[in-house]
Amino acid sequence: MPQNKKEAGSEAALRRVIAGLLLLILLLTCGVFLVLTSKKPGLGPAIDPLDGLILSGLAMDIVSAGYYTKYSDLVEAFETEKEAIWLKENCARFGFILRFPKDKTEITGIHFEPWHFRYVGEEHAQAIMEQGICLEEYLGETD
Repeated sequence: MPQNKKEAGSEAALRRVIAGLLLLILLLTCGVFLVLTSKKPGLGPAIDPLDGLILSGLAMDIVSAGYYTKYSDLVEAFETEKEAIWLKENCARFGFILRFPKDKTEITGIHFEPWHFRYVGEEHAQAIMEQGICLEEYLGETD
């Protein structure tokens, strides 16, 4: 049990790291890997894959191991693949959300990305995914 706020913060940070590592191990054992860069300039994700959230481990672009044998770049069609379906259905168990849902483009300002997941913690992830809302709606940052 944490003795003070500093210990509680350290414990929470450690839990986030462990949750992220567990998800990574699970994904790797299921034949899924992380995408760090797009194969074709200008056709990849709307957000720079080397932005701070991706480098920090708080956000990940995730596709199946055989993804590039079927697709030449990150494409919305990935949403129909069994790996994408599993990720969307189970990401909240590990504290992650589908960051840019299909029906939330006008709110997020980013096109649908079925491969882009963001860590928010298990409690928040459960609430967001169960309600079918995006992070901006959850935080009350909509116009």
